[in-house]
Amino acid sequence: MKSKILSPLAILLFFGQFAFSQNAEQTTRKVLRGTLPTNQYTPSEKYGDGYFEINTILEVPFLGEGPFTAFSLDWAQAGNSNQVHALEYSSEETWYTLPLNHHIENPSDAQKSELAYLTAGTKTLSLKIITTSTSELNFVAHFFNPDHTSSTSAANTPTQRSLICPCPEPDFQDRGEWCPNGNCPPNPSPSMTSVKFLIVHHSAGSNQSSDWSAVVRSIWDYHVNTLGWSDVGYNWLVDPAGNLYEGRGQGVLGAHFCGTNSQTMGVCMIGTYTNVEPQDTAVQTLTKMLAWNSCEENIDPLGSGNHSSSGLTLDRISGHRDGCATECPGEAFYPTLTDVRQAVADYIEEQCTPLVVDMLVDTIFTNVDPIIAGEEMLLRCRITNNSNIEIENIQVQYQIDGTTLYTDVVQDLNSGSSINLTEAHTFPMAGDYEYCIKIDAIDGETELGNNEYCGTLPVEINTSIQELAAAQMSIFPNPSTGDLFLQNPNSKSGQIQIFNTLGQSVLDTNLSGLATQAINLNQQAKGVYILRVVIDGKAFFEKVLLE
Repeated sequence: MKSKILSPLAILLFFGQFAFSQNAEQTTRKVLRGTLPTNQYTPSEKYGDGYFEINTILEVPFLGEGPFTAFSLDWAQAGNSNQVHALEYSSEETWYTLPLNHHIENPSDAQKSELAYLTAGTKTLSLKIITTSTSELNFVAHFFNPDHTSSTSAANTPTQRSLICPCPEPDFQDRGEWCPNGNCPPNPSPSMTSVKFLIVHHSAGSNQSSDWSAVVRSIWDYHVNTLGWSDVGYNWLVDPAGNLYEGRGQGVLGAHFCGTNSQTMGVCMIGTYTNVEPQDTAVQTLTKMLAWNSCEENIDPLGSGNHSSSGLTLDRISGHRDGCATECPGEAFYPTLTDVRQAVADYIEEQCTPLVVDMLVDTIFTNVDPIIAGEEMLLRCRITNNSNIEIENIQVQYQIDGTTLYTDVVQDLNSGSSINLTEAHTFPMAGDYEYCIKIDAIDGETELGNNEYCGTLPVEINTSIQELAAAQMSIFPNPSTGDLFLQNPNSKSGQIQIFNTLGQSVLDTNLSGLATQAINLNQQAKGVYILRVVIDGKAFFEKVLLE
């Protein structure tokens, strides 16, 4: 049974009521409003009992030259607003399905279609609405001309690599590149979220285009001017040719996951993947982008967890349909997400090796020459960033004979710059010491090259330094368990210092002038220590053994 066609008079009435988009000066967008009366419905042969259809023809407004005209429909039907079952359209002789909106963020979104793309120059559009009711239906048709993408737009952003995440960030077109005229502004007050789940979508639009940037602009217009959102709903988009587009961007709260968007990042595979899978080039870009996100956000691509906003247990890489009733990301594509997860994990393991940053470490230790046992000297370290990126949070270790003396932290060392570190140290005994300085990235994921320096320090005894007996003093008992007594029969005053074999001071006190002065080393470990007594600028030494 053929459906009735509305009269040309009705068509003109519909076309006479249009509105411009948010920007009154913009002429690339028009809205057509109309009403379909109850007496125009007929039973649907295609969909069977209980379904009715109504046909109408719309004039497609001329909005200037462009690669195509983007089209969508929203409606309100008396009674139950969810009575519309399917939409079909034809601009030539072939009928196509106009998908119902699968991004339900607000209740009214359920009464909207997805985007369709009409060939440039299309003048009329046949529209078929299938419902379970014959009540009056008011509709609004949205037409948008995205214009041709300027050939003078900037090149893709160069690949970058984070010091935190060793996976390289894929090349992408930022907003200024896919919308070079600047008429697709972002949300001026975006909300941020901590990403724990990566959600994959399809746009349910055309799989072919001569201008994918124009498609991205059309999606932005649809989300902002038709759905009423603050920006394009996705964080990222991938076209069938494998080009990546920045939407809301990393860490920005999106509008894509069933109204429960916190803790998620949404990436849209542009096209419809109900009957076909995305092209390999697009899947490869998706894999790289998900690997970078997994690495950047510390996400296990093969893991799962509780998504607090929805209360669901989700794979860390999930499809849109895992959050609510929708076909997205397509019947053909969704089953392959298992392969995508594994490909992301393999890419991280095989391709995302830690970034090696060339850091030159050398030492200068000759503020005194020769180095004398018992005398304080300065250990100097110079660190030079020979890489082309800034390095943050470097841990510096100072070691003598394989034992770490102390650590330090260096922050924000710019490319090509150097920093000098100085530490005071005293070698208590003569001999050759292996002195090493080693630096590592605190985050543990960045490898540093040229990150260690070791050298031998010869330490001598000054001939003017005398043993304790030369000062007519003695220490007993020696060996000791920790309680020692310094015999000072001439009641001399000065300073007492005790060092371990690494030159670390364990005691620094005054020589009291008492004939016998108690020294407590009970808290020190067993081993050899050096007693240094300074009287009138002269130093006197003796070994002390704790056992």
